[in-house]
Amino acid sequence: MVSPTACSRKLSHSPTDDEDDIWSGFSPEPNEGEQEGTSCGDDENESNEDAETSSGINVDGYALDGFSERDAPPEILEDDNDSADEHISEDVDKDNENTTAEDIEQLGTVQGKATDSIGHADIRPRHTVRHVGDRSNSMSRKVEKRAIRTLHLAGNPGSNVLKLQIEELLDQIRPSHGKTEATAESTLKSLKGIIENIPNSDSLPILQAEEELMKFNKVRVPFPDPRPGRDTQYKLQYAKPAAINVVGSYALKIESALDHTVIDLVVLMPSLLFQDKDYLDFRYFYRRAYYLASLAAGIRKADDGNLSLRFQHLHGNTLLPVLIAKPRTEHGAQQRFGANYVIRIIPSAPDTLFAISRTMPNKKCIRGDNDSTPFYNASLRLDAAILPYLKLIHSASVKSDFFKDACLLGRTWLRQRGFGSSIATGGFGNFEWAALMAILLQDDLPRGITKFSHGFDSFQLFRATLQFLASRDLTKQPIWYQCSDGAMPTRSTCPMFLDGLRGMNILYKMDSSSYKAFRYEARTTIKMFGDSKENPFEAAFILKNDIPALRYDAVLELRPGPSDLDQVYSIMSRSLGDRVSLIKVGVSSQADQLPAWILEDIPRRTNEDSGTQIGLVFNPINVNRLIDHGPLAEDPEGSARFRQFWGDKAELRRFKDGSVRESLVWSSKGNVSITEQIVRHVLTRHMGVEVAESTIYHGTELARKVPGGEQQTTTAFKGIMTAFETLSNDIRGLDSLPLAIRQITATDSQLRYSSIDPPLYGSTKQMTSPASVIIQFEGSGRWPDDLEAIQRVKIAFLLKLSSLLTTSHPSIIARLGLENSQQPYTNCAFLDITYPTGHSFRLRIHHDREHHLLSTRLHSPSSSSLLPSKTKESLAYALASHKRAFLALPAHTTALQTACFRFPALSPTIRLLHLWLASHLLTPHFPSPLIDLLAARAFTAPWPWDVPSSAAMGFQRTLFFLARWDWRAEPWVVEFSAAEEVEAQEGERGGQGSSRRGGGMTAEDRRQIAVRFEAWRKVDPAMNRVAAFVASDVNREGTEWTEWRPRKVVLGRMVGLARAAMEVVEREGYRLDPERLFVRALGEYDFVVRIKKEFTRAGRRNRESSNGGEFKNLRLQRKVEPEKVGFDPVGAFLLELEEVYGDAVVFFYDGYREDVIAGLWDPHTAKRKWKVHLDYSSLPLHRDGDDVGDVEINKDSILGDIARLGGNMIEKIEMN
Repeated sequence: MVSPTACSRKLSHSPTDDEDDIWSGFSPEPNEGEQEGTSCGDDENESNEDAETSSGINVDGYALDGFSERDAPPEILEDDNDSADEHISEDVDKDNENTTAEDIEQLGTVQGKATDSIGHADIRPRHTVRHVGDRSNSMSRKVEKRAIRTLHLAGNPGSNVLKLQIEELLDQIRPSHGKTEATAESTLKSLKGIIENIPNSDSLPILQAEEELMKFNKVRVPFPDPRPGRDTQYKLQYAKPAAINVVGSYALKIESALDHTVIDLVVLMPSLLFQDKDYLDFRYFYRRAYYLASLAAGIRKADDGNLSLRFQHLHGNTLLPVLIAKPRTEHGAQQRFGANYVIRIIPSAPDTLFAISRTMPNKKCIRGDNDSTPFYNASLRLDAAILPYLKLIHSASVKSDFFKDACLLGRTWLRQRGFGSSIATGGFGNFEWAALMAILLQDDLPRGITKFSHGFDSFQLFRATLQFLASRDLTKQPIWYQCSDGAMPTRSTCPMFLDGLRGMNILYKMDSSSYKAFRYEARTTIKMFGDSKENPFEAAFILKNDIPALRYDAVLELRPGPSDLDQVYSIMSRSLGDRVSLIKVGVSSQADQLPAWILEDIPRRTNEDSGTQIGLVFNPINVNRLIDHGPLAEDPEGSARFRQFWGDKAELRRFKDGSVRESLVWSSKGNVSITEQIVRHVLTRHMGVEVAESTIYHGTELARKVPGGEQQTTTAFKGIMTAFETLSNDIRGLDSLPLAIRQITATDSQLRYSSIDPPLYGSTKQMTSPASVIIQFEGSGRWPDDLEAIQRVKIAFLLKLSSLLTTSHPSIIARLGLENSQQPYTNCAFLDITYPTGHSFRLRIHHDREHHLLSTRLHSPSSSSLLPSKTKESLAYALASHKRAFLALPAHTTALQTACFRFPALSPTIRLLHLWLASHLLTPHFPSPLIDLLAARAFTAPWPWDVPSSAAMGFQRTLFFLARWDWRAEPWVVEFSAAEEVEAQEGERGGQGSSRRGGGMTAEDRRQIAVRFEAWRKVDPAMNRVAAFVASDVNREGTEWTEWRPRKVVLGRMVGLARAAMEVVEREGYRLDPERLFVRALGEYDFVVRIKKEFTRAGRRNRESSNGGEFKNLRLQRKVEPEKVGFDPVGAFLLELEEVYGDAVVFFYDGYREDVIAGLWDPHTAKRKWKVHLDYSSLPLHRDGDDVGDVEINKDSILGDIARLGGNMIEKIEMN
């Protein structure tokens, strides 16, 4: 949950595609401040009449050329510094200062009185991992507190909270032209005067014109490839422009205040420079390039060095170079705008220069090509459509009051996902968003397209546009807007939104890969909006989700990058098929940007150093499929195509249904994943051995950390689940039990697919830890009502069960064990069952009346007042243990089993998180169910991404969410049923269908969880008893797994480690060495106890596997030793240390490798006055007469005791 002002705390500048490449060509300059984020005054309240009569952007005191007053965009208003607080009602109810009695009653067994409350200064701010944002908070603290609580109670996309958040965001990102336009207009005025005074040039042959420009002005003409040949007959010249206009986001006031300002200055070339056939064979682009070079030469000559000039390809299109002018500022100057804006000078053509019919996407404008040239045609048409699109977008902003705000929301959404107008960033940016939305607001749309209402607010316009893009596949269902029948273009594999009035496909820069990636993100966002349980604001507009490691399951690096990326995409798409949900060619957009270059240089056509990156998002259901089915043998043409593509890998096989098919068989053995096998095979066959061998496959490194490999997922636990089913059948098959069996329930991590090692992993002959199982008998009135007597009856039941099992199944070994001998009211017995296969189970009996008896005796007013304090403590402990072991744990295990089947990547993700916590010595502080819930959050509420489809993605996203978790102020809520509702969305329709209700939490349930969390914070403000509040739809108390542990210091360390891990993931991306995430830092602890290798997990496993050189056949015949089941000497040693020294030392332990125990001295053991009954061994520092002075903990004595307790297990103890 986030506050409505989360954007104000998190929003930071993240350059858009329009300026990423612009700024890359300039040397760094001093940062001279940031733009203010205040609202733009009365801009939204302008009447249509005012907008219609405005004279546009004033340069030198008059309207821009080429526009009538009616066509011009509205003038940029001065900022009146309206406070954001004006958008917030001041009639806010005062926060409740005291918790109600009903709130406290929901806490159950909460005892004690509240201590002093924590001030706001103690609440740690949320970690900003690649967010947008750090701006001043304009909302009062009281409003924020109320909004935070409201967020717990609501989250519906139509809620007032979301509207409040969006309005707060818009207030910050709306442009504030009043404070910066004076400097910009001065520069524009100067540029306009310079351009108008550039003299006309003579008409010269093309090569002579280029040579003279270079010789006399040191400006090289940025001709596109192919360059004009020496036999070119036509001539080039420069003439004064027909008009000079400011266009784009700056003119329309739809730029974001958080972005570097890019001012597009369009210079309209006169028609006399062109001939009728100039649209053919690059002739227009040659004339355009010479005109741009002449502009650059004239500006540099007249400017006296006030502007830094570079050439740049417009949006990465090598056909359209532009001139970038960045104002220079004096060293130490305090001009705010000087370092924050650039001017992009764009030559353009009159819109009537070439007939639209000649440049439609189906026309061939390059002689010698056999096919049409849609990209070439659209690039030419774009130059002629700049001013018409300015008029279209301005007209839409006049008709719809919220059009500009919707453009700002779309701009923010695109930036957070790495999309932009540049080809390298997908080819869909701010211009495409605004133009498409403006057309969808028109009245004359094609049949089947729903017109947007002018009455939509900003979020409704944004969501409707996104839903349109998500729901309609424009590669299969192209849109022809105002396109005559004679000009209908042919269907292509690229998306098509053809604007017939302006003759341009708006999506011409998008290829199949980028378009599918865009739709994938759009569908994910629409599904997120359909999830009524989550507030979508932060995920949609705040979180930066373009990190490749969090976005793709695998990334391929092809070096050197192939020239034909469409061929690469076609090969990958055909070979991987339904194994992947997305293939994105070009992952690292920043590496693919073409930098600006100085005027004397030759332009760079490609970025040779970047290579090609291909991102893959797996389909978890099919990604590990071993056999691919091809065409039937009876289909000779299909079989021939199949064999031609796959080569010698294809083979004929007969299947169980009797069919004979071409097929592919892949290997599941070794460290090479099936996906990597496929990729390397097809690259070798179709692109050569050199390309295949140089390709680097990233994505399997983290999966290899999971014992058993990621490919196995839940199948690694198939043996233990089969054995559990056998146990259940064996028990239910017994005839002489005193009572019938009602239920046999699994409660162990090994039976919910979340233990690090699968049972009997590797060469292990028997399980090291038995799997816990709960047995519940049918009800009977013969059970005693005495709590201690119930425990004795349980022992009798277990003895009877042991006798019957061993009699009916002689191969089974049954051993009765006792536990909790110091707690008379807690379960005191269990039965260990060991099968010859090595599988072991620990059975405990659940009596349903036990909970009622414990609760009644503890809370009854008549009896509780007479109970001794120790008896009350024992009863409270027994009640909590009973609820956790017999009620919460079975429900949690059942829910997680279902979730692991629904999400194949969940099981290895949980195991990786277990491993990560263990490697950082946090094992004793995080119970297994708590770790399950921490990992499940990335699957049940994955926004802003879709559900993870691999262990690596799930694990890294879990670290991302943990790094951002403010556990002091926010509960961690996991709703297992939420995933079912999201899956019910109709993904292909863009999430238009409504979600079906499952068995999850209602709004009232979520409200009660929020109330319970707030009540705990009031009852325990110091967070000594409950630091982390973690609830789920099956266990809604929130404290089952977090009471007394983890402590605040441990939670702080866990979040800090997650933040550090995310910084490494962001910095190194998909090239990250995963071992770096699991490196422990022992220097931060006060002392470290190192365990001898023979007592560690690896040492015991090696001893079992080697067994002194025993022959393998004898080792296989060795019988199971049940007395070793559950034998964990290091774990028992740690438990004893915590029992004896837990009040003085915080212990840390690697529960997987079992090789290190570390400790921190508790801060309260520092120097203090001596008193009787200290909880630890103390050492006097000095004496004053007969009075005992200050004392401190006797560290040497305690460490000596630890060494004696550990005995032969301890190798050495290190003090830091």
